[in-house]
This record gives sequence, structure tokens and C-alpha cells, in this order.
Amino acid sequence: MTAILQNQSAVLNVSTLLQDYNGVSDVYLGVPCIVDRTGVREVLDLPLSDEEKVLFHKSAEKLKAEIANLKS
Repeated sequence: MTAILQNQSAVLNVSTLLQDYNGVSDVYLGVPCIVDRTGVREVLDLPLSDEEKVLFHKSAEKLKAEIANLKS
């Protein structure tokens, strides 16, 4: 909250809507972002190894599936 109130442009891990972040879209996940008084100003591209990409995709798919279950 301090980053927003004091317009700090701080790098924080926050949950934000992803659009083609390492191949993941349409889900909110925690990733490194620059946060200032406008909220998430920029999503930082974090280089991931092949194994990390697989695990990141699995996390995103699991979360999407759980959200879909809530809607039914």
C-alpha cells in the first residue's frame, strides 16, 4: 500500500491479470510488477527455465480449473 500512496514505483510480487506472460493469459497470478499510484504500472518479464515454465503453466491451468468449478 505504501508503494501506491507514496508513488514509489516499487517492484512487488502482486497478483494481476496476465496476457501472454510466458504463454499464460486470462488468469490472475502473482508475478513481479512495478507498482505506483496508478496500481500495476508494468508487469516485469521474468525469465523462466523450461522446467519453471512447465510448472507455471500447470499452476495457471489448475487455477483456471478451480475457478471454472466455482461457476458450475
